[in-house]
Amino acid sequence: IVSLVSSSPRNSTKVNWSILLNLLSRLASAFFGLLVSVLISRELGAEIKGNHALFVVGVSIIHLFTNLFAGSSLGYLAPRFPLRFLMRMSGFWSLLSGGICGLILWLLGLLPEGMEWYIIGSGILFAVWNSYAAILLGRQQNTAYNILLLINPFLSVSFLSLLLFTIQPNLYAFANGYAASQLITLVLAFVILKRLPETLKDTVPYDWKKLFKHG
Repeated sequence: IVSLVSSSPRNSTKVNWSILLNLLSRLASAFFGLLVSVLISRELGAEIKGNHALFVVGVSIIHLFTNLFAGSSLGYLAPRFPLRFLMRMSGFWSLLSGGICGLILWLLGLLPEGMEWYIIGSGILFAVWNSYAAILLGRQQNTAYNILLLINPFLSVSFLSLLLFTIQPNLYAFANGYAASQLITLVLAFVILKRLPETLKDTVPYDWKKLFKHG
């Protein structure tokens, strides 16, 4: 993936390939998500499927709150602010807001018992790598972005299948597999961003008003 971050002038063939890859990555993501649901329903039963749904809802709520800053607006901010600065800010905000939101959900008893730390940790990891993905889009690294979208659910299904049919025939197979897939995708996104050339120096004065207006 790292080799894909260096971009050359796009011709029509590359544009068509980018559109096709974007479509394929989204279709594959939906397919893998459906496959996870089928595996859990068939192998673990309806009750565990309910806990799986609560797990996904918990992660989604955490991601919703982290999106208040470290969200799609980073696509707009990426060409206008130093790359390392945005990575630090989005990572810090995802950790802070995700941790606070997860703690509130826990105190309200809205998280499945025994899954609390998995949901909070996975929610934060998911939020961080999604903020990095938005920065990739802002820096016009569409191919790397789409491949990450494809890799993430594929890893989740792979880890779930491996754990479910070997050492963890329970919901922890999904929890561990999901967390591992978020962590690996986060590391890949981080490596790609670190290898991008910086167009703005970190010494450039930051326009904080613009930053918080759009992000």
